[in-house]
Amino acid sequence: MSRREKDANQIFEEKCQEFHDKLLDLGEFQLDNLVRQNADMLKNCRLFGSGDGDFATAEVAWYKE
Repeated sequence: MSRREKDANQIFEEKCQEFHDKLLDLGEFQLDNLVRQNADMLKNCRLFGSGDGDFATAEVAWYKE
């Protein structure tokens, strides 16, 4: 293998590892974060029945699912 090929192979491997790490972060860590943020948002939803709410009961139930 020539030096150019070795360098290109090394760059390719580094990029693959970089993409793997990003996908792992998105697929595991960020997903958990999104679920937590959704739960926090649902806690703060005010229902129409309270007089000053912005959400219907069915709408909040749908978001919880």
